[in-house]
Amino acid sequence: MQAEKEICDKPEGPVESSDNSTLMTIENRRIFMTQEDNLRICRKTDKVILAILVWVYFLQILDKTVIGYGAIFGLQKGTGLTGNQYSLVGSIGPTAQLAWLPFSMFLIVKMPPRILMPVLVLGMGASQTAMAASRNFAQLLASCFFLGLFQAGCLPLFSVITSQWYRRAEQPLRVAAWFSTNGAATIVASAISYGLGHIRSDRLESWQIIFIFTGLITIVTAPFIYWKLENDIPSARFLTEVEKSQAIERIRANQTGTSTGPKEFKWPHVIETLTEPKTYLWIAMSIFLNVGASVANTFGPLILKGFGYDEYRTSLLNIPFGAVQVLVIP
Repeated sequence: MQAEKEICDKPEGPVESSDNSTLMTIENRRIFMTQEDNLRICRKTDKVILAILVWVYFLQILDKTVIGYGAIFGLQKGTGLTGNQYSLVGSIGPTAQLAWLPFSMFLIVKMPPRILMPVLVLGMGASQTAMAASRNFAQLLASCFFLGLFQAGCLPLFSVITSQWYRRAEQPLRVAAWFSTNGAATIVASAISYGLGHIRSDRLESWQIIFIFTGLITIVTAPFIYWKLENDIPSARFLTEVEKSQAIERIRANQTGTSTGPKEFKWPHVIETLTEPKTYLWIAMSIFLNVGASVANTFGPLILKGFGYDEYRTSLLNIPFGAVQVLVIP
């Protein structure tokens, strides 16, 4: 808590504005802001914006993590998977994310976050629930494909939202907050699978119950996000008119704007990105980071079960792996 307070308190740029575009946004008034004002607005933003980012990213990881637990509770037998079909099911989601990512970036520019994020979350929940209805390889593959497609826009959208609401000095801690839910989702997925796996039903198998439960949680989250999420600072309902002006002043040093202007997808920016060598370094870092994580999520429970543990103990043995992620990422 003390470390987060220091991040919020850290001054960045002047507290009195004379920038023309900022003055026009805040009705040509000069804005004075104390560090107490800065801290208060930062806390308010955390309670609304950061809380939504943390929860939605948690759901995204949870939805794609439980497929590994479904496998130890009879997914392969229930859908008749043979040979390398389970591997293809595990890889189709990331493939869909990679293929759809350019379109996701276009949608992020054109659609307001308050509309786009609920749509993505609703799509993720529907795809996850559809996995429970899959009876063969083709149906399961299609469900996982659409799950990956809707998840493709989450990470870039979250990065954009974080940069629009927080100063640069505040962003690393906020990114770590929602990104660390990788580990939290692993822990919760283990516990959920252990609990739901004990349910006995004549109509539903254990892996179907797991998918339905996680899918429905994601679906019911969508309207809540539409209700609480804000598009930008000038339209934020959780800030007063004075606080909106101060919040704009807070992030003026970022020189990233407040997303109130016209939405335009600029191809010169795309070309600039593709010709920048650092772009490919970031891509390589992301690939190396996610290769191990994807293998652990998809095949980790199966590997542990291969040591002779039953499905219940296998679920619980994944909790330490998630705990390490929670501790290390921040």
